[in-house]
Amino acid sequence: MPRSAVAVREMPAVRGKFRDRGPRDRSPHKARSETTSESSIQAPPTPPKDWAPLTVGSIKYFSRHKGEVNSCAFSPDTRILLTCCDDNKVYMWGARTGNLLRRLPGHTAPVLFCRFSPDGRFFASASRDCTVRLWDAQTTRCIQVLKGHSRGVETVSFSSDSNQLASGGWDHKVILWEVQTGQIIIQLLGHQDAIQSSDFSPNSEYLATGSWDATVRVWDLRSLDKIKNKVLEGHKGNVSCVCFSPSGLLASGSWDKTIRIWNPETGKLLAKLLGHLTWVKSMAFSADGLRMASSEYSEMVKIWDCTTGKCTESLRGVLEVAHVCAFTPDGKLLVSGSADHRIFGEGTADHQVFGEYSKRCQMSHSTTPKSTLSDNCSKGSEIRNLSVHYMEPGATMKRARNSTISPLGQELKI
Repeated sequence: MPRSAVAVREMPAVRGKFRDRGPRDRSPHKARSETTSESSIQAPPTPPKDWAPLTVGSIKYFSRHKGEVNSCAFSPDTRILLTCCDDNKVYMWGARTGNLLRRLPGHTAPVLFCRFSPDGRFFASASRDCTVRLWDAQTTRCIQVLKGHSRGVETVSFSSDSNQLASGGWDHKVILWEVQTGQIIIQLLGHQDAIQSSDFSPNSEYLATGSWDATVRVWDLRSLDKIKNKVLEGHKGNVSCVCFSPSGLLASGSWDKTIRIWNPETGKLLAKLLGHLTWVKSMAFSADGLRMASSEYSEMVKIWDCTTGKCTESLRGVLEVAHVCAFTPDGKLLVSGSADHRIFGEGTADHQVFGEYSKRCQMSHSTTPKSTLSDNCSKGSEIRNLSVHYMEPGATMKRARNSTISPLGQELKI
């Protein structure tokens, strides 16, 4: 199936009782022993009765890539979408219009990952050419070429103040860079295999990295002259994504199809979220920290209630692989992934395929906000593949014995 296009869909905000508030196709690592005992699996949760149906608004295709799309990133205001591709280029798109704004050359090998800085001034791209490129988001000029890795770079992330950048890849090391000068601050060693994901804590005191060695490491950056790290073990497969919540807890997703919630300061396992059918590709927390979205290496996207750890929605759409999910400031969820059924040719990138569905149509009294993307649909757009297959929310949560998690039904701040 071709993956030279990216589709973006916009979903209205999830509403509930808190409504105001080298080779990358290796097999996952073999099972490892659990480091924290866990309680038995609980029964599948029942969605709250007042939970409004989650609807999918418009689907827009960004299809001028000349190779496989490896990653996507939304700007903090979600107006710009970055995609990176096997054709060695970074693409910049207007997320609302679908217009191709820039095609950025410079890398000499496939670009594997991209990310915006929290202040929106910069973005970074990681490549198999062993470099990280730092770009000015306003001018799209490459302002730094960061050299220090000896093998391909898989992940980059910015500190909350946008002053530091972390990168990791196939040489098993993490490099911390100073954004303004492009100088190496420190190299962090410890992982035994490729590093695939990274994220800074909200206060930038910690850096989390996920590796193909099936571990998460949390690096304490409060004292750069003597950095300590905690090794979080328990995943039974490669750790593909890590993400801090607004309150500072850490989520990690793995090829073992689970999401684990950790206390990064103590290294304690707080929760284990089950329900994904393939490996977890990306995660995102809403700004209020009450919801988390996770996507897997298929079209599946799940919405989790962070106060209970329950899965409230299991969604299947028309995307082949949900590369990234991001919450907008107003609480809407954007999901971007490679196209699985429609590839537009040169000059037709503004065409859209769109549709709406509701999982629980009996709640017809709930209104669906109009998607901003659907306003720009061209008259030549076609509507197709609107038959959607659903899975009932079957995710359950295992809780570690002696953990700090409140019993289900009480508030759990993830």
